[in-house]
Amino acid sequence: MPFVEVEPWVWQEVDGQRRLAADHDGTAVTAIGLDPAFTVQPMPAHQAVLPTVLAASLSIILAWLLICLVTATHAWRHRIRRHRTRGARWLRAADVSSVVALAAAAVSWGVVATALLNDAPPPAAWVIRAAQVLTALAVLGVVPAAWSTVHSARRVVRTRDRRGWLDVALRMVLVAGFAGLGHGVLVGGLLAPSITC
Repeated sequence: MPFVEVEPWVWQEVDGQRRLAADHDGTAVTAIGLDPAFTVQPMPAHQAVLPTVLAASLSIILAWLLICLVTATHAWRHRIRRHRTRGARWLRAADVSSVVALAAAAVSWGVVATALLNDAPPPAAWVIRAAQVLTALAVLGVVPAAWSTVHSARRVVRTRDRRGWLDVALRMVLVAGFAGLGHGVLVGGLLAPSITC
């Protein structure tokens, strides 16, 4: 719906109830408010990089998942059996579980965002809390990723297999992806105890 200016720096929705207002310091807009529910303000520099950090982190994690799917499919089609220790299997399962939690968290946050952006009733508190728990589980993926990196580096040193350093480097990139995700989640306030603001 279009808006018309009804007062200086205040706009009213045509044939609607919503209002849009802007605050300014005389030279630039410092905040934009939509109804009483939302206020948009410029982000500080440490938060302005969040979209880039999160996009890079998610790209790394999704690329890792794709590589896992391709290698697992290849091994299944060619009946290749990998002899992994119980610990290595546990670490792989923990990595995959973190990615599954990340996907579920993305769906949950999508439900929350859709409700908030479409003037729908706010989602139930348990939906937001579930999204937070799933997000925390996804961020904890940094632990098995780091542990498997250390385990892989020890194996390479022990066996003196120089080609194994590529695997270690890729695992370090995955650790960076999970660490970036954790940074974005914490700085972005997705795990904040209060869900009223």
